[in-house]
Amino acid sequence: MKKIKGKIVNHNQTFLGEIIFDSKIKEIKKIKNVEEEIFILPGFIDLHCHGAKNSDTMNGIEDIKK
Repeated sequence: MKKIKGKIVNHNQTFLGEIIFDSKIKEIKKIKNVEEEIFILPGFIDLHCHGAKNSDTMNGIEDIKK
């Protein structure tokens, strides 16, 4: 199991806490303080790419293929 402490930003609240997880979140605990300014967004995944090497995905499929 792994643990991360920080400011947890949830869908309806923000609080200091600790997330315990392996491949999935097992437990979320509220805590009093954290040592570092770490923001945790459980379940938030935003993988995307706008382009690279003089290509821009907004230009269409040919640039995406590059």
